[in-house]
Amino acid sequence: MASIDAAPITEALWRNEYDSLMRLCAETDGNLQGIYRSVHRERAGLLAGDPSASHLRGVYRSHTGASGEYRVRGCIAAAADEAKGRGIALSISWRALGSHDDDGRHWVSGMGGQILQTPQGLRLLVLHNLVVSTEGDRGPAAGFHVDKLHFEVATEGALDIAAAAVDRAAADASNPLNGAWACTAPGGLRLQLSIDAQGDIDGTFSAHDGATDHLVGLTDNEAPAAGLPRQAVTLGIATGTRAISLSGWLDRERDELVLLELNSAGTTYAERWLQTRAEGLRFNRV
Repeated sequence: MASIDAAPITEALWRNEYDSLMRLCAETDGNLQGIYRSVHRERAGLLAGDPSASHLRGVYRSHTGASGEYRVRGCIAAAADEAKGRGIALSISWRALGSHDDDGRHWVSGMGGQILQTPQGLRLLVLHNLVVSTEGDRGPAAGFHVDKLHFEVATEGALDIAAAAVDRAAADASNPLNGAWACTAPGGLRLQLSIDAQGDIDGTFSAHDGATDHLVGLTDNEAPAAGLPRQAVTLGIATGTRAISLSGWLDRERDELVLLELNSAGTTYAERWLQTRAEGLRFNRV
């Protein structure tokens, strides 16, 4: 079986079982960015690259609980070998492009899994963590809501990737997520985060072995001004042949990051049940 490069990810429009759509493209630094469209959360696809680790951007249109188009950032891990898929981590902000005033605008999602050649064709298989960071009388309770999503290449439909081409804004020095964070678990995981005025996150991820990788992500940068106790955050890191999604929130009272790690690598089709390892992590400010 031929190894999977990034081009099929970014050239396709992807659809999941909820009839949601996503399209992604490669940023100049290799990360992914894109659009996710939702009319009750519609469809999916990703853009070009090579067998090395790559970052993506994109759009997501959804049909499951919200209406609009949503920004995506993420990354794809390096290829392990020809018989296996490639790990992927995606971050979504549920603040609709063009903006809609609802509680969901404060939420984010983290997705971790792999792109894999299956007997049915190319598939994107991910665990999805919906981070509900607000309390309300209606809708889901605050917390992490986890689902398994299966994307296939859509044979019809359209999603304009141009909406994902967002110019970087000036840094927001007042954002409480800025700075260095250390994991409370043994091993020395560290994050260095820099947030801009529109909620884009860039920074570094330092692993147990001391290796440092670039991270990208999105946050609800409206949370501080709105006086919310939790600020949703979602991050993606490609480190070698693994892709790591970290999603959750900043507990503003405790000044603590509470995150779900989805740590993914490409597998064979027979071993796809081993693709993602999940773990809860907490980080304190350094």
